[in-house]
Amino acid sequence: MRDRMMQVASVAFALLLLTLACIVCRQSSSNSDLQVREIAFSPNGEFVAFFGLLNGKPAIPVYDARTKKALIVLERPYRAGDLAFPENGDRLVCCGEREIVYWNTKNWEVVKRVQLSAPPETIRVKLSPDGRTVAFEEGLRSSTVKLWDALDQADLFSITLGGASIGHAAFSPDGKLIAVISVERIPGKVVDLRTRQVAFELVPAGNDLGMDTTIFSGDGARLAVGERIDCSISIWNIGLRKREKVLHGHEVPVDCLAFSPDGKLLASGSSTPGELKVWNVNEEKEVFSVTFDVDRAVSCLAFSPDGKTLAYGLVGRPTGALEFLNVEDLSKGQK
Repeated sequence: MRDRMMQVASVAFALLLLTLACIVCRQSSSNSDLQVREIAFSPNGEFVAFFGLLNGKPAIPVYDARTKKALIVLERPYRAGDLAFPENGDRLVCCGEREIVYWNTKNWEVVKRVQLSAPPETIRVKLSPDGRTVAFEEGLRSSTVKLWDALDQADLFSITLGGASIGHAAFSPDGKLIAVISVERIPGKVVDLRTRQVAFELVPAGNDLGMDTTIFSGDGARLAVGERIDCSISIWNIGLRKREKVLHGHEVPVDCLAFSPDGKLLASGSSTPGELKVWNVNEEKEVFSVTFDVDRAVSCLAFSPDGKTLAYGLVGRPTGALEFLNVEDLSKGQK
């Protein structure tokens, strides 16, 4: 009986991997529902993982980034908020409200679990690139981001925005800075994590609305911010501490952003109706654009480490998807 149950489980798992592979190849599957929330590539470009819902159940599918074939489906932590392959890519880390889970990428076994004591009404968690620092965004109307050391399991300090609701937080690639923005018109902050001092403020482009999302470039020299007032994207120069460029073109506010590894391209995605755009940052020029069905939103974006592939997630109806674009084709207007 036990052997029979193991055989049935093995067949079911194989079918699940086959279903995922079909979705990645963009073949329709009427029996599957995939809702993608966050994407991460390993530093060596070997793996790509995402967390979200698979047929209504929380999951972390992992793929071979080169062949786009599904490898394994991992158990997702409760209310997962961020996903990363720290350092040399020998670990996959997923941070949820209650715990941080570390997997060995050679055999996909759990090597460590760090229990968290999340603040009440935490709505989002962000993980630093090295997997050590966690940023808790507290509550729908909270103006505080609480920083926590995952290795020492100790509180670090908190960042507040003067009563304004937190919209988003992002760590710089070297883990030395964190940007915190608000959906209201209060200026955001770029904070030095070593000195715990505000490096400079991010003033919203509009007088009445704030900012939705933000991300650092791979070299940490720039910060992109999605503005609510006119759905534009502001590009801040970190060294000069000022807004240096503004990208216009989205019809609805931008929800997610991703820089290419060399910082020359910026991908941006918006909610329903979902829009995906790719920009030449230096020329402030849109080089690719596609609009999806009215009930589908672009939920997350990530460039591969070699910059040749752009992965993006879709959520909505009739189903979500994980799709890949050849970056060399973007300037040609090909999908």
